[in-house]
Amino acid sequence: DKEEGIILEELQKGYMLNEKVIRFSKVKISNGGKEK
Repeated sequence: DKEEGIILEELQKGYMLNEKVIRFSKVKISNGGKEK
């Protein structure tokens, strides 16, 4: 189990063009071992 809020995996890469975000990264983050 990881600390809450740690990025575990990048599902889709994000991109920037001319200092503007074109697409945000999609990531899977840890919930600190808590069940939903």
